[in-house]
Amino acid sequence: MKKTILLSVFALCAQLLAAQQPVKKYVLIEHFTNSVCSSCASRNPALFSLILQPQNASELHHISIHPQFPYASCVFYQANTVENNARASYYNISGTPTLAINGTFVGGGNPLLSQTKLNTYLNQTSPVYVRVFPETGSGSQKDVKIKVQTVGTVPGGNYRLRAILLEKTINLQTPNGEPVHHNVLRDVITSPAGEAYTAAPLGQSVEYNLSYTPNAAWNASELYILAFLQNDAKDVLNSGTKFDPITSGTRDAAVQNISIQPNPAQEVAFAQISEDVVKQVEMFAVNGQRTVLSFQEQQGQIELPVAALTPGIYIVKMTGEKGVYIGKLVKN
Repeated sequence: MKKTILLSVFALCAQLLAAQQPVKKYVLIEHFTNSVCSSCASRNPALFSLILQPQNASELHHISIHPQFPYASCVFYQANTVENNARASYYNISGTPTLAINGTFVGGGNPLLSQTKLNTYLNQTSPVYVRVFPETGSGSQKDVKIKVQTVGTVPGGNYRLRAILLEKTINLQTPNGEPVHHNVLRDVITSPAGEAYTAAPLGQSVEYNLSYTPNAAWNASELYILAFLQNDAKDVLNSGTKFDPITSGTRDAAVQNISIQPNPAQEVAFAQISEDVVKQVEMFAVNGQRTVLSFQEQQGQIELPVAALTPGIYIVKMTGEKGVYIGKLVKN
């Protein structure tokens, strides 16, 4: 019984260590525009130039939403009148171009967004990681799996998951002269109000399985899903797409169990990490006590000096550039 309890404790310990890695909070930009609006044509290029810069593109997600104002003849509005208008109504927006960032209406100045303003939203972390898996399915129906993993303390509130089908790039000369349109809303594949969300325990995930049927007029190779969590106060907790790098701080991704030899060990043990550079080695005793080993960044065979440790069972956590590696070590 004692052995079973110990194994359970260490399994939980390993899970929590894997879970408690900070994850990036993507900046979600909801961009309200109109393909007949001349002001949109004059201000949108600077916005796209800003958000497509390499240092920014990997930090944010962008949606182009086309409500009926100032011109209901907008081709993208006409393709989905209900859901374009619904998203504008959600923010009480009555003009274009304008922006909402992370659920906060920020207006429609000129420029729409500056690097200085964008910087205030960058380099934030989130207690959830939103992972969107590549679509599957054959024929007309496409299936998509979304996982929301808890990696920290989720603030209280009534959160909903929304998933939107976007067309990444549309090359089309529209009446306002714009030749290229980015991340255009095509369909909302969750319910209009979003799907109910209750945070999973730390290190665990809530999974959603959704489906959609793309219109034959859309470019299937350009379609993708953007998913995000938003509460009743409109605050966006985090967002995700299938293009995002798999986050090393999540248990689904890049957290790997490793073998440590010899085990038990008295003076030194070794772990083999051949495809990553290990930056930090930590050891956790059953009582939660943490020891950080003196260590030079390296890859390959990782030496673990354990002579100074009190005899007992330890969880070894190694953090590398690509992921987190966890193993169990017995010190004699």
